[in-house]
Amino acid sequence: MQKSWFIDIPELMIWVAYGVLVLFFVIILISVGLIFFNIYAVRREKTNQIFRNKVRKEIEAYWCGELSKQVLSESIQSHPELLIGIVVQILENNPKFLPIQSIRFFQEFNLNNLVDAQVKNLESKDWRLRQKSSSILPSVALPETISPLLMQLLLDDILTVRLSAAQSLAKLKIVDAIPLILEQLPLPYEWMEKKVIGVLNGYGSLAIRPIMEFLYRQPGASAAEKIAIAVLGDQKADLALPILMPYLDHADINMRIACIKSLGKIGSPSTFQNLLFASNDASWEIRSSAIHALAGFKNSDVIPILKRGLTDSVWWVRYNSALALKEMGEEGVNALRNYKNNSDSFAADMSLMVLETEYVLPDMKLIKI
Repeated sequence: MQKSWFIDIPELMIWVAYGVLVLFFVIILISVGLIFFNIYAVRREKTNQIFRNKVRKEIEAYWCGELSKQVLSESIQSHPELLIGIVVQILENNPKFLPIQSIRFFQEFNLNNLVDAQVKNLESKDWRLRQKSSSILPSVALPETISPLLMQLLLDDILTVRLSAAQSLAKLKIVDAIPLILEQLPLPYEWMEKKVIGVLNGYGSLAIRPIMEFLYRQPGASAAEKIAIAVLGDQKADLALPILMPYLDHADINMRIACIKSLGKIGSPSTFQNLLFASNDASWEIRSSAIHALAGFKNSDVIPILKRGLTDSVWWVRYNSALALKEMGEEGVNALRNYKNNSDSFAADMSLMVLETEYVLPDMKLIKI
């Protein structure tokens, strides 16, 4: 047996050599195939890009009344699958065109099947298709058709899908979605809070009433409430002050800070004394936030408070006080100058650090401090 094994070794080596040779040719064929595929893909993308550029200009010309329907109809026949993306790009890049024009475009050219396919994708098992379609459809479909489906997507398991649906609902100004957005999107992460605040600010002043109702119904200390308070501040909703003021005494310090920031943005004279009181709070986070909020009032009565903040034991309070003085204009800058040689080294150092930048006077002439 052992002898026959050694005799078969040359034959085995021959088969190994054949196998290596076949593998080599297979690799060569795959490599050649990949090269041709890449060449084809590059050429196809180049052709598609030429089509996109041409059709985009023609659609814009058609909407402006500079091109006939017949000419455009002939142009769009070759790659209808690209039309959704082209139309969305036009609306994003040129604000003079409105979604109603794109909706009519698909109706006029009997291309509703393209829109219907995107609507169907909202219920796809592939979350990528759900996310993509939810961001596209506000530009090409009637709000009454897609808003119920987008509302359902706010309950989706995938956060990216929920966020995309919320952005589209804000774009469509569907105010009924605001409570659901506040309930489903907020997470205890700063980046997510900023995202949701941006979405709700997309509603503009339409968000004020629903958010006030949300806060009235659900008092507590949730991430959703922090977001709601922040949006009311961004929208300068002075009519929301009766709902916001109780948060100044909230047990959760983060809720108090959110309230102070919003009151500063609203800038109502009725809250001035409350913010002055908060600037003396035992918590440095509250003092720092209140000082920053007071700077927005541009009131000379604030300057003594800000000057006192320069001597605070906490760096952030001193820093916010110095910045606030600088933002107060010439009077505030002069106060900082006087503190450059103060016996309190912390106040002097902070004043000097903030003053070592350029300052713009009210007449907009740039000077060096």
